[in-house]
Amino acid sequence: MPILPPNPVTSWSDYYQSTLSKPLHPLFSILEPHLLEKGSAIDLGCGVGHAVKWLAGKGWTVTAIDGHEMALEIVQSRLSEEERGRVETRQSMLEDALIEPGTYDLVVASYSLFFVEDKARLAELWNRIQIGLKPGGIFLFELLGLRDDWADRLLTHSADELSGLLKDWEVIHLEEAEQDGHTSQGMTKHWHVYHVIAKKS
Repeated sequence: MPILPPNPVTSWSDYYQSTLSKPLHPLFSILEPHLLEKGSAIDLGCGVGHAVKWLAGKGWTVTAIDGHEMALEIVQSRLSEEERGRVETRQSMLEDALIEPGTYDLVVASYSLFFVEDKARLAELWNRIQIGLKPGGIFLFELLGLRDDWADRLLTHSADELSGLLKDWEVIHLEEAEQDGHTSQGMTKHWHVYHVIAKKS
């Protein structure tokens, strides 16, 4: 069993249960027009599998990665028999995730990259993501900004740091969102998040 990063809200199992009823994030509506009709995707930190099920339902093959066995069990339980045939689940920390070179049309890392151990490990993972994508492949992800309430516990990035990460990518969508809101479990939180969709050059 991997040693999971700390969840700043509660236990991971409680977190997964609280997100089951949540809808797919609106960022995927922006992504959809840029997707192939069918392709191969890897979801890094898939959680309860909202994106996995969405993609599998479209006929995509999906590799679902998460460090928590419970998350992967929930993913499998949500899939139809036909969808299960297109989804492979792997239990792994993101830092250690196997991303096969030149394999994927899409990499998803929705609200997961800021749980990586440190920026050095994130740089290694970022490089593997670039190599894992096919030419023209798409990367959807979020990063936390410096003013997020979790900045003292999780990785954050400045706008300049994000620009540096994206220097070799074609940016399809970049939104910096900062607002007071709530976590999935209703706790008050100040969010500072970069929502990004980028294409491999």
